[in-house]
Amino acid sequence: MANGVDIAISLATTINVVMKKLAMPSVPIVVCTDSLSLYECLVKGTLEIHGNVLHWSSTKCKRVTRSVLASEIYAMAHGVDIAISIATTMNTTMKRLAMPSIPIVVCTDSLSLYECLVKLGTTKEKRLMIDIMALREAYERGDVSDIRWIDGRDNPADAMTKASPNAALSNLIDTNNLTMRVQGWVSRTKTA
Repeated sequence: MANGVDIAISLATTINVVMKKLAMPSVPIVVCTDSLSLYECLVKGTLEIHGNVLHWSSTKCKRVTRSVLASEIYAMAHGVDIAISIATTMNTTMKRLAMPSIPIVVCTDSLSLYECLVKLGTTKEKRLMIDIMALREAYERGDVSDIRWIDGRDNPADAMTKASPNAALSNLIDTNNLTMRVQGWVSRTKTA
């Protein structure tokens, strides 16, 4: 195809993925995660997303989890790690071009995970405490610019975890557009 890249998916099924040209300095990397296994979808775009899928992953969690919150935390930590890796690489180029760095916005449809991160919740499991502290530290350092709680119907990562998934991922791939309804966010004041 002239306007896209053909990607072969199992058994000769072909999907045409169109990469949309974006205004680089104003576009964040949006991370959407979901539990059950580790699923994340990294999107280059705004919360009224007009962007491209940069990375997606569907991985079985190597740890035994005892709660949905634990699965959500592991998925979020994995997604943020990959987003920081991609953003660091892109920001190296942006810095050389004297352009502003690309922010990372983390989205979850799990209220318990959102509250755990923004309201300083905790857990008794030591491994989970390490991941929670790493996510909070990334947020405090500015590696993650924003954490948002979104409506589950708008989470593109749900398409990889549910028997009857929402249409968010398919809309994003087909049209390069997705509207995410934000249920909660934290307004941070910039310190000098």
